Amino acid sequence: MKTWSIKRKLTLLSFILMSMTVLVGVVEHMGNQLLIERLNDVTEVQMPAVRYMTLIDMNHDGLQAIVYHALLVSEVDDQEGKKRVAEDLKSVSTDMARNIVEINRLRLSSEIRKEIEVVRPEIEAYLKESEAVVGLTLSGRHSEAKIRSLEFKKLFDILEKDLGSLGKSIEAEATKSRQAAIADSSTTKMVNTSIILFALIIGSLLSYLFVRDLVKSLSKVVDQLIQSSQEVLNASSQGSRSAAELSEASTEQASSIQQTMASVEEISAMVNQNAESASKVKGTVDTNKKATDEGSRSVSEMLHAIGDIKETNSEILGQMENSNREFSEIVKIISEIGEKTKVINDIVFQTKLLSFNASVEAARAGEHGKGFAVVAEEVGNLAQMSGNAAKQITDMLSGSIKKVNEIVQDTTQKVDRLVEIGKDKIAVGQSTASKCKESFERISENASTVAVMVAEIASASKEQAQGIQEINKAISQLDQVTQKNTSVAQQSSSQAEQLKSEANILSQTVKIMVRMMTAKDSEDLKDQSRIANVIPLHANMKNSLRSVSSPLAIRK
Repeated sequence: MKTWSIKRKLTLLSFILMSMTVLVGVVEHMGNQLLIERLNDVTEVQMPAVRYMTLIDMNHDGLQAIVYHALLVSEVDDQEGKKRVAEDLKSVSTDMARNIVEINRLRLSSEIRKEIEVVRPEIEAYLKESEAVVGLTLSGRHSEAKIRSLEFKKLFDILEKDLGSLGKSIEAEATKSRQAAIADSSTTKMVNTSIILFALIIGSLLSYLFVRDLVKSLSKVVDQLIQSSQEVLNASSQGSRSAAELSEASTEQASSIQQTMASVEEISAMVNQNAESASKVKGTVDTNKKATDEGSRSVSEMLHAIGDIKETNSEILGQMENSNREFSEIVKIISEIGEKTKVINDIVFQTKLLSFNASVEAARAGEHGKGFAVVAEEVGNLAQMSGNAAKQITDMLSGSIKKVNEIVQDTTQKVDRLVEIGKDKIAVGQSTASKCKESFERISENASTVAVMVAEIASASKEQAQGIQEINKAISQLDQVTQKNTSVAQQSSSQAEQLKSEANILSQTVKIMVRMMTAKDSEDLKDQSRIANVIPLHANMKNSLRSVSSPLAIRK
């Protein structure tokens, strides 16, 4: 934690305090939820149970009053009274049965439910007995009703006792729920109070630790500022040494300028020599250019001629492909002719056989062989068809032979013509190639001359490069010294005042930092504002010292 930043420490402190606050809220919420559940139990279960129990007890007493009233009415034979007794009995019995059902629906404890299950049969017996006594009184059997009322009185006493016990149990459970709600509320308050106290202790401890670390950090800053004040004093001494080195740099600059002048004279002579060689090279290059142009044109003609030859060859190949396709057609035609010839031969054979059979049968049948005349006629027709087919075949063969001859003749002529054209193109290509050869021979001769001249230029260029290298060195030294002189000259004029001002600023900064760690809160804001203005000035001072010392370090 010692290496943590102030931002990180404050974030941790805030997170812990917020977590404690959230924890208090969560505990409070949970306590409220528990209290609400307790109150809901009291209002939705216990209080309705007490109310239903009170109603059942009232119904219990009401039924007793109705039974005794029925006995009284039966003695005086009051019909109107009997009617009211019947209505009251029905109403009270219904209410009592409904109330016991409603109380059984509530979410009561298992012990109370057991007591209710014990009371329910007693209530049913009590209701049944009250209805029996009232029924006897209404029917005029007063003596039997009195005797039955004794049993009714026993059931009343038993139910009175059990209802009293059930009522006490319900009241006890309601009291228990109320006390549990009070206890939960007290527990929630105690837990929240403990969490708040714990949060205050942890927050105070962490705040103390963070403030202590902050004071240590600021103390280190004060020590660094004191050290910076000493650096300012050292910088003033370094400024005096810079003036001496500036004088030395000026001397070096004068020497470098003299060397530069000598190098420039040498370069001038070498440049003249290179100019003469360049003139000679120019003439040779022009000649080579013309020869090269001529060679290029010759090569172009040769390439064009070769292209024509290629096209001619392509045309020949195309013609040959056409010829092959035509010969394929001829082969196909001949194949068809062969197929037709086979058909004709079969027909002729069948015709002969049929004719022979017809003749034999006609001769045998005599008068009855007239039917064979039809066969003979068909045979004649078939023979006629065979003759026609033979004629067609002959014509097709003649046409095929003629077409093949024409194709062969035409192909031969085309090939001969293309061959002649190819010969002419080849002759042109040979002539063009000869011209190209002569042109390139001239180019070769000129290239030899150029090579000699280029060698002379290379030698002169080498000497020139050496001179340029010396110039570069001299100029580089001159540039470095010039930069040193410029930088030192610009800063020397204000160095003394700036160092003095920075020393005062650092002194004020140290005082402000000390007061910031010990002074009152009302003064801290002003001190922090002054520090914010001092720190950029201190940074500018360091940059100035670096800019003064860096040229000297480069020279060394």
